[in-house]
Amino acid sequence: MSISANPLEGYASLSELAYNAEVAEARRPDHPVHPLILNRWSPRSYEDRSVSDEVLFTPDC
Repeated sequence: MSISANPLEGYASLSELAYNAEVAEARRPDHPVHPLILNRWSPRSYEDRSVSDEVLFTPDC
């Protein structure tokens, strides 16, 4: 597989590209999204809690 400036080069449409099985089950985009983006996995996550201003604005040491 070679890297191209146009990742869709050689494909007639997004429907010819595939989302991996886990992504297809868990993510349902509202609009067509390139599989390279939708299949992306990030090892980081965010907690559902606020961060105080004191912590947020702590100067770096």
